Amino acid sequence: MARGVGIYVWRAIKDRCNNRCVYCDRRTYLQLEHLVPRSRGGDDSSENLAAACAKCNTRKGPLMPLEFFFKIPKSLIRWRN
Repeated sequence: MARGVGIYVWRAIKDRCNNRCVYCDRRTYLQLEHLVPRSRGGDDSSENLAAACAKCNTRKGPLMPLEFFFKIPKSLIRWRN
């Protein structure tokens, strides 16, 4: 669970993301992800938070979601149907 976010908020975020990483669809090692990074003016509101696996969260770093998608190899992205 993420620091500073209550257990009920974290569960709601994971439920909204279907208990999967928003970037690669994995179910393991989920972490709290700021869609708009705090370093770029993002806040801690639930609308700006999502679940991401540790690998994607680390790779994304301070990038915006679209910047991240253009940076990573397309073979790593597993699109949901």
